Amino acid sequence: MCPQFSHRPTLPCVAAPTPLHSERSPHQRETISGQLGSDLQPLPSRLVRDTREHPIAEPITYRVLKVLERLRTTLHNGVTTARDLMCLDAGFRRAVVEQRVPGPRLLVAISMLSQTAAHADFRFPGGIDGLAAAVAFPGSPPSIVDTSDDIRIRVRSLVAAGADCIKLATSGGVTSPHDQPEWLGLRPELVRAAVEEAAAYGGLRVAVHAIGEPGIAAAVHSGAHSILCGIDTLTGTLTAGKAADLVICGIDPLAGIDALGEPANIHTAVKD
Repeated sequence: MCPQFSHRPTLPCVAAPTPLHSERSPHQRETISGQLGSDLQPLPSRLVRDTREHPIAEPITYRVLKVLERLRTTLHNGVTTARDLMCLDAGFRRAVVEQRVPGPRLLVAISMLSQTAAHADFRFPGGIDGLAAAVAFPGSPPSIVDTSDDIRIRVRSLVAAGADCIKLATSGGVTSPHDQPEWLGLRPELVRAAVEEAAAYGGLRVAVHAIGEPGIAAAVHSGAHSILCGIDTLTGTLTAGKAADLVICGIDPLAGIDALGEPANIHTAVKD
């Protein structure tokens, strides 16, 4: 539903200048000519062109209109209920219920929770918080939790914000800047704390982003109800007597679950 990063941000490359009085081979390729200052002047304009189409450059109003178009398209393609697990807040759900905008019935998680330097941490050294700037809507609870107390408080904040479910990340991700998909994300004790807190507040279910086997195991054995994007060795963790839905995000990962057959707790969601 929500506009998210599709790739890690990159900057244009600038060739290193050749010293003005250095010896050059007759076959050496010239990379910079003229004065250094005049050669670097186009760089800011190139940066503007490169970032203009990036979600961090979009006004919030434009992002809202994009979401409304996606809601309408989703409904018109026959989907009557949709679970959005990071981005949309309770206002979109209310607008659909009150028939102010066309769309499927929404279940929203609002924010995805992870620890520092993990899948929900898009804070860059230059001071930009990518999630806050390009994904989350104003007023959404922050995503970073580093202790069991942190995650309990954040679950309560999400309940107060109107969340229908809780979304965690127990492994890294393809687009996150500080970790890798196979790394362990939220530790089991934090997942258990979130599951307990969500159960205490109306029995909210907990969905978990987990790609690598350590993250899948942490989610399943800590009581998560739904595992998303799992693509590693799944047989051992999913057949250990734990009840958890599995949502495969993509086509290639299906090759990794052949040994499981077609149990009722596996659901496939194919993304473009």
